[in-house]
Amino acid sequence: MSGGGSKGVAHIGVIKALEENGIPIDYVAGTSMGAIIGGLYAAGYSPEEMITLVNSDEFSQWVNADISEKYRYYYKNLEADASRIKLQYSMGSKQADRSLSIPVSVVKPYYMDFAIMKNFAPASATAGSDFDSLFVPFRCVAADVSKNEEKVFRKGDLGTAIRASMSFPFYFKPITVDGRVMFDGGMYNNFPKDIVREDFNPDYIIGSKVASNYGPPKVNDIVSQLQTMLMENTNYEIDSTQGLLIDPNIPPTNITDFSNTEDYIDSGYFAANKMIDSIRNRVKRSISKEELRMRRKEFNARHHPFLIGEVIPQGVDEGEKRFIINSFRQRLSPGSSVDIFKEEYFKLVADKRINYAFPVATFNQKTSFYDISLDVEKLENIEVSLGGNVSSDAVNEAFLKANYNHFGQPTFSAYAQTYIGRFYSAGHAGFRLDNSKGIPFYLRSALSYNQWDYFETSTYFFEDKQPSYLIQDDKYFTLDMGVPTGLSSVLSLGAAAGNLDNEYYQQNNFTRSDTADITEFDYLTHWLKYEFNTLNKKYYASEGRLLVAKLQLISGEEYYKSGSTAPSDFERYKQHRWWALKLKFRHFFPALFYSRWGIHVEGIYSTQSNFTNYTSSALVAPAFEPISASRTRFYPGYRSYSYASMGLINITPLGNNTDVRLEGYVFAPYRELRREEFEAAGTGKIFADQYYIASGSFVFHSPLGPLSLSLNYFQRAEDSFSVVFNFGYLIFNRQPLKW
Repeated sequence: MSGGGSKGVAHIGVIKALEENGIPIDYVAGTSMGAIIGGLYAAGYSPEEMITLVNSDEFSQWVNADISEKYRYYYKNLEADASRIKLQYSMGSKQADRSLSIPVSVVKPYYMDFAIMKNFAPASATAGSDFDSLFVPFRCVAADVSKNEEKVFRKGDLGTAIRASMSFPFYFKPITVDGRVMFDGGMYNNFPKDIVREDFNPDYIIGSKVASNYGPPKVNDIVSQLQTMLMENTNYEIDSTQGLLIDPNIPPTNITDFSNTEDYIDSGYFAANKMIDSIRNRVKRSISKEELRMRRKEFNARHHPFLIGEVIPQGVDEGEKRFIINSFRQRLSPGSSVDIFKEEYFKLVADKRINYAFPVATFNQKTSFYDISLDVEKLENIEVSLGGNVSSDAVNEAFLKANYNHFGQPTFSAYAQTYIGRFYSAGHAGFRLDNSKGIPFYLRSALSYNQWDYFETSTYFFEDKQPSYLIQDDKYFTLDMGVPTGLSSVLSLGAAAGNLDNEYYQQNNFTRSDTADITEFDYLTHWLKYEFNTLNKKYYASEGRLLVAKLQLISGEEYYKSGSTAPSDFERYKQHRWWALKLKFRHFFPALFYSRWGIHVEGIYSTQSNFTNYTSSALVAPAFEPISASRTRFYPGYRSYSYASMGLINITPLGNNTDVRLEGYVFAPYRELRREEFEAAGTGKIFADQYYIASGSFVFHSPLGPLSLSLNYFQRAEDSFSVVFNFGYLIFNRQPLKW
């Protein structure tokens, strides 16, 4: 069976046709996707079981490296930032230990690694790691790039061999076997008919081919150039005296596009059935479906129950081993199910200080449990992240972050990051300490300076313009601690002290000679917060749920100094103290008729009182910001001390990484902030008005971040409609007075 990415599921159709017609299959071999299908067959899977598997959500998560909602461990990933690219630098004690590394794959296939271990470990144990003792003898091929040659797997861990064979360069992370880095076997041998002949010397070879050699490279196509450099041409022909080739008619497709799985399986089934008479001319022996069923049943009955014994970390020092073992021991004990291990495994790989952890299950004859060896690759000491956003609006920004990681006992990270842009600039430094013994918890602190410069212009970055009509600075120090209350939830207790400085004009007809009003608020706040988050993306999520509940006490002193556009000239100090209860909920439902719906509910109840004037009151009031455009504009009409809101989201996919999003929201202030005489702040009647926001976006999720083109509508804005293009993430440091 050849490689061929998603087209390789056609091999299942070929096997199904052969079995239905009584053609015996005595040996199997494959490369890449052919190794997966061949390995499943050798592990005792029937064609029907393989069809069920490749059509399952689980298999989709394998190939797309998407960790399902149930296993997204939010506790280790609390802070989202605008990073797009991450570089690692090792700070060893010796010069030779110091190095810069960049990501070697588009995805980190944690789900695939676990699934391969789970699906192949029992058969591997039953065969005693001898591929000749599987349901049928099996071979697969990987590429040993250090020796520049193919590597044929005949024994060892079955899952490891298959994972090595399908490590397509730059998409799936390669693995190390016996100290050597292994890539996709298709680089050197994409159709291992020679291995079958040499190892098994069969009477007749049936080849299933769903791949072809690449054409000549194109001058302006780097993908075709890489394919030519990395992949050697393969001879797919089979001598008619030795066997026969089945070549299903499948059009070119993306290697990870499994949206046409049923069609590809049918193509393999149809192509094989057309060749049955030719095969029967040479193969007279038959095997009945009942005999096959009984053989499979007997083989699978010899499998040992998949119960976990020890977890043995490899590739880390003693302190790091203790940290990993302690984290597993919180729930995992000898005899635990593989599903419990699965939860703890995804907790481990969610830790940003872990770069990779490849699991291999080995059956322990003494304990009758499977011991799990974890080949752990920790993050280098220093990680540098680059990112930001490029926009057609005036909200371009660059993001840079440096993070120092220490993994082990104790485990901590320290970081510094900056945003540089015309609209938003920030400097932020923080520290986080994690405890894994007993009840896990974290301690975290941060020091931050943030500036938002709201202005009515479409210039970019630092070009000259008229005076900004609002500049907001937020400087603060935070300290909080949190504990996980579940796989996807965290309960935290925190405090912050800060200074919120607003400079603004109370009228639109200001000039360069005018001076701005100044409102400063020196605040101290405490909060209790519960967060549940299983959203699949940090931006433009389409799956999962989010729930945030926050009880907060805010107190502080307001200082006001009037500017030249104020109705009168004076200074004022005023004390404020209020409680706020905040609730936010977002939920995406399963897809229905090629479309997915989501709901958004958000509300705040607060005892906050007015500040000196209408503008300063609006600036401190909580803002309703459900879409990107609402976070980059100052809309007083969508701010209120207390409010209720809800919205609907519709997502229609146009492909694996592209979708159309339609969003609509209604905002209802409890008592709307109103501009009174002499710019004073007033409030309206209870829930007297409702205001609307709508957005339609075309979004492409690229490896470097989302590209979006959005049409937005704000009912309460001078320019109600806007069209905005963004490439990247409009994410800011989290402010203590907000969520």
